[in-house]
Amino acid sequence: NILYGKGNLRAIQDVGTYEFEKDIKGISVAFGKLVCLQIAYLLIRGFLKGDKPLTASRISEVLKTPIRLVRQILYMLVESGIASEIITEEPKETAYQPARDINTLTIGYIIEAIDKKGSDNIPIARSRELNALSDALEAFNDIIRNCPANKLLKDI
Repeated sequence: NILYGKGNLRAIQDVGTYEFEKDIKGISVAFGKLVCLQIAYLLIRGFLKGDKPLTASRISEVLKTPIRLVRQILYMLVESGIASEIITEEPKETAYQPARDINTLTIGYIIEAIDKKGSDNIPIARSRELNALSDALEAFNDIIRNCPANKLLKDI
C-alpha cells in the first residue's frame, strides 16, 4: 500500500522520534540545557547564513530530536528572551530566530537566562544561610561568564 498526503508522510517521518516521547518527561536538567544550547546554536547558525527562520518541525528533523522536546525547549528559549517567534506563510506554523544580538549569546549567557527564567518573587524567609547560598551561586555565574570555555555560540 502507498500512503498519500502530507499528514501520512509526516507520521512516517516522526515514527522514529515517537518511541522516545515518554522519556522526555524524565530528562535531566543538564541534558535539557545541552539541547537548549544545540537548538540555540542551530537558530544562530541559520541567522548568520541568512536562512529562513526554522520551524519546530524542521529543527526536530535536523537534530533528529522528538518534536515534543523541541517545542518545550523552544518555549523555554522564547520565555528566556533567547529566541523569538516569527509568523510564517504556513497557517498555524511558527518559526524561530535569535531574539537578541548574536554577539551576546554565549554559552553562559544562555544557561543563565534559562536558569533565571520564571518568578523569584515568592515569599521566602531570608536568612544568613540563604544569602550565603545566593552569593555562592552568583560567584559561580561570574566564573562561568569569565571562563575561556564561555564561547559565543556563533563561534562554535
